[in-house]
Amino acid sequence: MAYELDMKSWLFTAWGSLYKKFAQPRPECKNAVIRERVKLNRMTGYLTEHCNEKLTLSAMAEACQVSTGDFCRFFKKHMEMTPFEYLQKCRIWNSMDAVLEKTVSMGEIAMENGFAGASYFSETFRKEMGCSPADYRKWYRDLSDECPIITGENKEESAKVSKKDKKGKSGKNVPSYLL
Repeated sequence: MAYELDMKSWLFTAWGSLYKKFAQPRPECKNAVIRERVKLNRMTGYLTEHCNEKLTLSAMAEACQVSTGDFCRFFKKHMEMTPFEYLQKCRIWNSMDAVLEKTVSMGEIAMENGFAGASYFSETFRKEMGCSPADYRKWYRDLSDECPIITGENKEESAKVSKKDKKGKSGKNVPSYLL
């Protein structure tokens, strides 16, 4: 009986030693992961903070202290989208309250959110959200029962969002790509 316990103890010790040696990342790997997270946070933070401005790739890369090629490759690798796609998503997200309130023209909303004009803004809004700004506003104001926003990777499934799930200025649901 004691022999079996000794064998189990030895096996657990051996497995524990193997796990410690091979399964856990080495300290230099942990540091690399931390550096990558800091770098990505710097990039996304800069884009989010300056999304309403006219930005160039060289300005983005310079602000993050990397080359333009490194900026694009690194961003695409970790975010699975280009910096400009992310920038458009940020701009659309930031414009949603203004679209709902519609106290100013679409042209002014577009300019305030970094777009060149109302038509490009509407085109981008439709591409990102799956509906026009006007359709989104109608749905939000309960003038339409079904949410016009298209979600999913294939953008064929309509979002079935109940009226209680809608959020205004005080409680936005933040998309995961902006976190």
